[in-house]
Amino acid sequence: MTRLKLLGLNSLFSLMIYITLILVTLFYLYPPPFFSTDGGLQGVRLIIAIDLVLGPVLFFLVYKKDKQKLKNDFLILSTIRLLALVVGVWVVFHERPVAVVFTENRFSTLTAYQLNSAITPEKLRSFDNMSPAWIFSNLPEDIDEMQDLRAEALQSAKPIAHFHEYYQRIGQPEIEKIANATIKMDSWLTDKQLASNLYQEFLGMHPDHAKNFIYYPWNARHSRHIIVLNRHDLSYVAMLEIISPSAKDEKLVTEQIDK
Repeated sequence: MTRLKLLGLNSLFSLMIYITLILVTLFYLYPPPFFSTDGGLQGVRLIIAIDLVLGPVLFFLVYKKDKQKLKNDFLILSTIRLLALVVGVWVVFHERPVAVVFTENRFSTLTAYQLNSAITPEKLRSFDNMSPAWIFSNLPEDIDEMQDLRAEALQSAKPIAHFHEYYQRIGQPEIEKIANATIKMDSWLTDKQLASNLYQEFLGMHPDHAKNFIYYPWNARHSRHIIVLNRHDLSYVAMLEIISPSAKDEKLVTEQIDK
C-alpha cells in the first residue's frame, strides 16, 4: 500500500468519525443556539485538530513501505490518537450546557461541570424535561432580601443564576413575566449603526412575525449576544450577533408588551 493511499484511507476514516461527532454535538449536546455560543463550535475545532490533522499526518510521516516494526508504529500512533480523541470528546461532554436560567432580565447558561449535589440532572428535569433545561429564577422582590442575595453571591463568587433555591418551572405566568422584560431594541441601538443595520435586516426577514419577537441578553461561555424568542411560548427564533446590555447598563429596562 502506497503512502498516499494510506493517507487517503486514514483521512476517510477520520472524516467518518468527525461527521458522527459533529452530528452528536450539534443535535444532542449543543442544540441551537448553544452550539455557537457555549463551546460546541470550539469542541468541534478541537476534534478536527485531533482527528483530521494529527492522525493522518502522523501516519503519513512514519510510513515507509519496507520499514520493519511498521505495525508497532501504527499501533502506538493509533493509541495516541485514540487517547487524544477521548480527551477531546470528554471535554466537549463535560462542558456541555445543561440549563439556561432566566434571572435579572437575562438568560445565563449552566454547564455540566457546574453541577453539584444540590443541582443534579434529576433536579433539572423536575423543572424541564428538555435538555438543556429552561428555568425561571424567581428572585426576591424585597429590596433588602435582594441586597443580601447579591452580597452572598459576591462573597461566594457564585453567580445569582446558580442559586437553585429560586428555580421554578416555566409556565404561563413565568412566560408573561419574561415577555414583559424584553429589551427596548430601538433605545439600545440608538448609537450603534452597524448593530442597528443588523437588527433591521433581521426584522426585514420576518415582516409578518416581528411583533411576536422579544429580545434578551444571552450570557453564554463564549459570547454575549442577544437572543430572540417568540413571546407566546418562548420558542427560539434567532441569535443576533449584537453585544447585549450589561447588567449595570441603564438602557436595560423592561418594556410592557401590549396584550
